[in-house]
Amino acid sequence: MVATAIRTIFLHTAGEDLRTRLNVVVGVLGRQFLQVKNMMLEAASG
Repeated sequence: MVATAIRTIFLHTAGEDLRTRLNVVVGVLGRQFLQVKNMMLEAASG
């Protein structure tokens, strides 16, 4: 489930679409997988 959700982010090529999808995935995963959420946000900011 986690890997599939993360893969959907990379289907988007436009910057704003990608950022929007990232935020959706982080929001969904963050409810159950706090560490994954934190890692994704850290990777996106750096």
